[in-house]
Amino acid sequence: MQRHYFVLYAMMVNLRSARHFKVVFWIKVTANALKHGMFALAWKPFYANYGDINGWTYQEHLLMIGLVTMSLGITEIFFDGLRELPTMIDRGSLDRFLLLPRDPVLILSLSQSALSSWSDLIAGVFLLYASGHFDFILLLFIPLGVLFFFSLYLYIGSLRFFIPDENTVIHEIYSKTLLIANQPNAGYSGFLKLLTNSLIPVALVSYFPIEYRRTGNVYFLTVAVVGGMMFHIFSRLFFLWGLRYYDSASGFRR
Repeated sequence: MQRHYFVLYAMMVNLRSARHFKVVFWIKVTANALKHGMFALAWKPFYANYGDINGWTYQEHLLMIGLVTMSLGITEIFFDGLRELPTMIDRGSLDRFLLLPRDPVLILSLSQSALSSWSDLIAGVFLLYASGHFDFILLLFIPLGVLFFFSLYLYIGSLRFFIPDENTVIHEIYSKTLLIANQPNAGYSGFLKLLTNSLIPVALVSYFPIEYRRTGNVYFLTVAVVGGMMFHIFSRLFFLWGLRYYDSASGFRR
């Protein structure tokens, strides 16, 4: 119970910090929301000409972008500290989290908030509403999406344990993964399909939930739920494995 109170308190601190940057905050929110809107509209002529992508219409595409955008926004608003993981590994500055009695991954994730990601949250709500799929089932999909991106950031950030002196590579993996997640996954085949179902399992948030909404097949929902939980467990184990190769700036080793 104390852990839940701590998490809620940390989230509230991150929310209050937005008040100190009102002008910058609203400029970033407006610019990013426009970017998401233009990206979504850019696909409309394609669907008008070709109809669908392996059964996905423009509405399913909006559902996918909305789910990915909103989930990513919530993750970066409350758990953006995970994006600093590669830098902390590089500097050997993880000690202050590893020495705490509470979950170091959770504390690290709550240590930073990306205020501009409110635009992702707001844009995601509008995209989901425009898709026509804004209903009760999203109460399940959105937490799954947040869990996925939390796990994804932990997983990719932990690669820094094994890729020495290459922070730029980690950030490039971040950006390319988000790019793949925002494209219509129904059109993927061959290597890309294998990649999005294994090494970088973005299909857990940008394919299986949408297929469930489109077909009603419980198989897709099961894969999304079970796969999301398994990926989270894997990402935490991967982080713990990486700690064996962590070089602390103060000589501390876990």
